[in-house]
Amino acid sequence: MTMGSTVLSNKFSIGMLMAFLTYRNLLVSKSSSFIKNIFDYKLISIQLNRLSDILFQQPEKIEKEELRLPTKAEVMGALTDMGPHVWNKIKEK
Repeated sequence: MTMGSTVLSNKFSIGMLMAFLTYRNLLVSKSSSFIKNIFDYKLISIQLNRLSDILFQQPEKIEKEELRLPTKAEVMGALTDMGPHVWNKIKEK
């Protein structure tokens, strides 16, 4: 038996049908919201684990030769109707 037939056979009133449908929709929406929150929590925990891996990683040891920068940089450029163009020439002395 469907809900409409129970109303027609006077087993349910229209008010009872409306209350039933309202409570059913409320239950479905709250349940789906709860499930969505569970999935969101799982996704956030994955991202927090990634972030903690980055934050608690030991710093790498780098040799001083790898950190050395060029001592002098010359910048040349030209302004044309197409916009500014910049060329970098880096020379070590």
